Amino acid sequence: MWEVLVDKIFVLGLALILTFEGPVQVEAKSTYKSQYSQICITESDSIQKYNEYDIPEEVQTYINEILSSKPNAEVIIDLPGNSNLLMTSSGFWNPVRTYNGHLVKDWVVHITNCFSMTNIRNGVTAKNFASMILVNSSGILLDRIVPFGSAGITIAQYIFGNGTVTAGSGDKVNAAPQYESYSKFTYVNIGGTYQLGAETHMAKLKSVSWFYYNAASDSPSTKIYTYNSTFYKTTHYDNPDAIALSGVGMGGYIEPSIYITLGTTQFTLE
Repeated sequence: MWEVLVDKIFVLGLALILTFEGPVQVEAKSTYKSQYSQICITESDSIQKYNEYDIPEEVQTYINEILSSKPNAEVIIDLPGNSNLLMTSSGFWNPVRTYNGHLVKDWVVHITNCFSMTNIRNGVTAKNFASMILVNSSGILLDRIVPFGSAGITIAQYIFGNGTVTAGSGDKVNAAPQYESYSKFTYVNIGGTYQLGAETHMAKLKSVSWFYYNAASDSPSTKIYTYNSTFYKTTHYDNPDAIALSGVGMGGYIEPSIYITLGTTQFTLE
């Protein structure tokens, strides 16, 4: 009897060992809609894979243009709010709201990016480069930023200190701005269909990697200057509803993006 019982226990134990393949692993199914209000897109992804979120054509086109022209960019979409989504703590994601009897919602595209090194000055004038960083949108000057922290500091002084630097025709200055931006696409519900009413922008310059090559000493050097600038906004970024309602049917009221100028070179922060 004991032998039979032992045999049964052995068989049962063997069966359990053979059928147990380690810790139970449950497939991680998407719970995005109930837990998150953002998706991240990189240059290796396709916007079409997110079709389940019904991203408007204008937003898809904008993202594809950004990723094709700025391969280092990271794009995050803040989905418009509804009862199945939680509001993020960033403050840039908005729930569906009502304006003049119309439902209105935003699709906010958040971009972080750093430009590649871009030449902005050559020759003997490169040594004394100290041009203000100008922030503009639609021809309106939003701010002037001192490039190296103090007025009158040149690129040569910033890179090499106060030592003697001989200017030469082979000198050059390059710059690579790093920034983040938010482009808000505001849609208005007309007859049950959401139509683009406005596109507005906000951007912040975070840092610039400066490169100066002094031909006389054959000395190339790079330094990064961090800028604690505020977010710059186009005119209607904070309150786009009125212009969105007036822009419906005309392709939307499109505010020009924010850009900075380093010397004579323009960098669009989008």
